[in-house]
Amino acid sequence: MKKILLFVFLFLLAFTAFGQQEDIIQVSVTVEGTIFSLELQDSTGAPWSGFMDFGTVKPGKSSFPDSAIVVASCKSNLARQWFLQVSATKLREVQSGYIIPEDLFTVYVGDPAEQGQPKLPGTRHATGDLPFSLSSKPIVIYSSDNYGDIGFAGGWGTYVPVGFGLTVPDTQKQGNYGASIVFTMTE
Repeated sequence: MKKILLFVFLFLLAFTAFGQQEDIIQVSVTVEGTIFSLELQDSTGAPWSGFMDFGTVKPGKSSFPDSAIVVASCKSNLARQWFLQVSATKLREVQSGYIIPEDLFTVYVGDPAEQGQPKLPGTRHATGDLPFSLSSKPIVIYSSDNYGDIGFAGGWGTYVPVGFGLTVPDTQKQGNYGASIVFTMTE
């Protein structure tokens, strides 16, 4: 009986060894690191030149040129709310030091839905109807949703169109005025 059981065991072992096939799949994965970035672009998606020209504006007139629109490319995979802030130095005349009042240099967040793009998932704090006056103190102009807009635009980031406007007072002295604008993305 032991011989028969040993024979059956060896037969099954040999049958199993010859009746089995294997194939191998190699597995790899890249673990993405933390992404938290802010890049400025023009309306075509090209990197921002760093220069904004309002052109010539007469006293008592306003200017909101298309060339004064910057796209803030905000990317985060942290799934936490973030804030886009803007601050600026005063618009100061290069030679004389005359200043255009701060409340006349404004910022607003455009509505991509007006151009047929998806609506921004977060909150536009400064809008075309309610622009904010720029100052040296950073002001929040956009805040992401509570998940950092992580699923928006297929996870490629949130592209926030930011426009600037300027009104020159009736009594403003002529000259070439300049300022610096700083964008900051924070959590």
